[in-house]
Amino acid sequence: LGIAEFLRRNGRPQEALKWAKDGVFVFEDNPDVRLTLACVDLLDEAGERGEAEQMLWKGFASQPSGQIYSALASRFRPRRTMTDRAVALLEERLARPSPSARRDYLIKPLMLEILTDEKRFTEAWSFVARHNIALTSPDVGRLADKSADQNPDEAVKVWRMRIEELAGLGGNGNYVEAHALTLRAAKLASRSGQQTGHAAFVADLLTRHKMKRNFVKLFS
Repeated sequence: LGIAEFLRRNGRPQEALKWAKDGVFVFEDNPDVRLTLACVDLLDEAGERGEAEQMLWKGFASQPSGQIYSALASRFRPRRTMTDRAVALLEERLARPSPSARRDYLIKPLMLEILTDEKRFTEAWSFVARHNIALTSPDVGRLADKSADQNPDEAVKVWRMRIEELAGLGGNGNYVEAHALTLRAAKLASRSGQQTGHAAFVADLLTRHKMKRNFVKLFS
């Protein structure tokens, strides 16, 4: 990558492209996202847009990443068709037998990130359920925040778990965050006619944490 960048800066784009393509080939089994994207840029500059797009899809299939997805998203229209293909590739990878926990660790958050950013919330929540992803994970928390208006029941469930966690951890900062989440949940409950259930949750929460005066007084 360093040699390709040097050649590019010094006005030798054809040589830079050759070095970059050779590097992508050499590291095909363990691809470097930065090298792939650099090669794609050089292909674009050389007018080889079709080859650049093929390289992006090949890179995403072998080493999925948010960076490559963003590069794909900037090129393809309609965007939903591109996302469908990316999601299918991720699902295919997850379906393959693999002894590597690292694969799931990398791909599941990426899938949730893509579905959340593309506002495909129903698919995202289905993915969470099918793969038993912890509702306390930051990725699910982000999904809950983004999809609260469309999926209020799921969002409230996640927020309540987060509220319990924050109250249990203690500390004024955590108390303030827990209280703010409680207020957000109250608004959703009011819109869906679930005020009684929310009030019961808050009452039980305060009863169990009644010794934490700084927490309790936020609700007074």
